[in-house]
Amino acid sequence: MTEIYFSKLLKNNTTSVDTKNFIYIKSKWDYQQAEISLQDSETGKCYRGLVSKETLNETANDLELPIQVYEAECRRLLTAQMPIAGYSYELDDENKQLKVKKDPLSYLYLDIALKEIKNHYEIFDDVIELIQQQQNYTTERADKTKDNDTLKVEMQDDFRRLIDEKNRLEKSLLKKAALLLNSKKQKITELEQRLKQYEKQAEETIADITHIEESEEDVPGTSNNVQTTKRQARIIESDASSEEEGNENVRKNNSSDDDAFMADTEPIIFPV
Repeated sequence: MTEIYFSKLLKNNTTSVDTKNFIYIKSKWDYQQAEISLQDSETGKCYRGLVSKETLNETANDLELPIQVYEAECRRLLTAQMPIAGYSYELDDENKQLKVKKDPLSYLYLDIALKEIKNHYEIFDDVIELIQQQQNYTTERADKTKDNDTLKVEMQDDFRRLIDEKNRLEKSLLKKAALLLNSKKQKITELEQRLKQYEKQAEETIADITHIEESEEDVPGTSNNVQTTKRQARIIESDASSEEEGNENVRKNNSSDDDAFMADTEPIIFPV
């Protein structure tokens, strides 16, 4: 994947005039090489250069530096947005070279061969394209943000509706539960009252029976009168039975007398 960077580097002043000049660099990086396009703000000239991975490896070996460390540092030097302390940039127009020197000994750290180009606007083509891409990206982000905001508002409304519905259902369920509990409590109260009433009636009945029995035991002569009455009834029954037996005997005697009388009064028949 190609990566594009735009940097503004401070050019080392080689003249006695106290001015600041800059080098505008566009660099395209991939896995094998880096393509450099730059413009000198002092002269207005534009250059192009190419840095291969093999060249960086050779320079790292010459400087006795680890290859990965050296490659990462060179990339940082060519893509930095702010001046990097301890380094200086020189643009050799005569030899067509971009030199990066490292302090304090100011030894050559990076050297890139350049070729002058006539198209002064080529360096800015990618900048314009990148700006357009960034603008399109910003517009898309704004649209997505707007859509997300709209979706967020809709989700918030839906969430509020769900919360309201949840609260309504909870209140309804609590109300029904309260009504059910009150109904159960009322039913239990009624049953308790009826049970107490039955217990009271049973206690009153038992008390009445006990009172009657105690009253009968406490009244004098009651049991003797009852026994006397019973004895009189038995005597009357005995007398009645004796009288009936006497009458029966009389009837039997009368019947015997009649039979005897009939026997005595039968006619005597004499033979002729």
